[in-house]
Amino acid sequence: MRILAPLLVLCLATPSWAESPRFGLPLQCRLGESCWVMNYPDTDPGPGARDFTCRVRTYDKHDGTDFALRDIDAMRKGVPVRAAAAGKVIATRDGEQDGQWIAGHQQEIIRRVRECGNRVSILHGDGWVTDYCHMRQGSVAVKMGDHVEAGQMIGLVGLSGMTDFPHAHMGVLHFDPGAEKGEPVDPFTSAPLASGCGRQPHPMWGFPQPYDSGEIYAAGVADHVPGNEIKQSAASARRLSPASGALVVWAGMFGAAKGDRVYARLTGPDGKLLVDQAVTVDGDQAWRVTGIGKKRPVAGWMPGTYRGSIRLERQGRPPQERAVSVEVR
Repeated sequence: MRILAPLLVLCLATPSWAESPRFGLPLQCRLGESCWVMNYPDTDPGPGARDFTCRVRTYDKHDGTDFALRDIDAMRKGVPVRAAAAGKVIATRDGEQDGQWIAGHQQEIIRRVRECGNRVSILHGDGWVTDYCHMRQGSVAVKMGDHVEAGQMIGLVGLSGMTDFPHAHMGVLHFDPGAEKGEPVDPFTSAPLASGCGRQPHPMWGFPQPYDSGEIYAAGVADHVPGNEIKQSAASARRLSPASGALVVWAGMFGAAKGDRVYARLTGPDGKLLVDQAVTVDGDQAWRVTGIGKKRPVAGWMPGTYRGSIRLERQGRPPQERAVSVEVR
């Protein structure tokens, strides 16, 4: 989704500074704990999709970095979006309703060119612009012409525009002197997106941001394999009934890749191993829920604490594992 082009000449008449910006984390969160990179920019100039490492942690024509929250419950608590560097606000939009894409208004959003939702665009000098999308309705905290400092709050993470998951999309654009259109740039390499993948990384980030090739961001035990409901709340059930139809160990993942192996284990209150099974992911997915479980025995579930784990294994990297538990009463 190319969303930066509409800025065009807004920054042509503005002065430039000699130094390019160094970008901070654009959300008030802990990367890898309370927020995650859901999608990287697409560096494939054709119809395919490749991030800067040539992996598929992106989608076709995606021109920014998506920093996602765990769920809508986290969004409703209010997570600030912050200016990644100091600069001047050159465009804003507010008033777009959250959740309209999920509600089935996709064609209206596309027709009105509101894919970015509520947005703020900031000129940092020397032709550099950052664009922040999908902010919560009514949360935009700056206006055209404001000068902002690095880390200053400019809005809240929302669900406006073309999205079904709470996140902030940050795009980077560079305008050459006299140019009427800017070039989308990958902040992980400092190179134009159209230049392709596999380039030597020269990150524009001013903080360590290791490449995230896939992540378990939430896990738990439920009485069924959860689906889209964990986009609303990814909290694990604390208690289930002895009459529950099943006990399922589940994991929500960003960046699932074809060939990933997901292992689940679950032990009953008596120490008996109930679940010890693995599944193989059959395709690349930006977001995925995997659940592995066991049906209720005829006599029902024994009361007590059930404990287990779910582990993501991928060739060439250390496994990720989450411990899970639930009380049956």
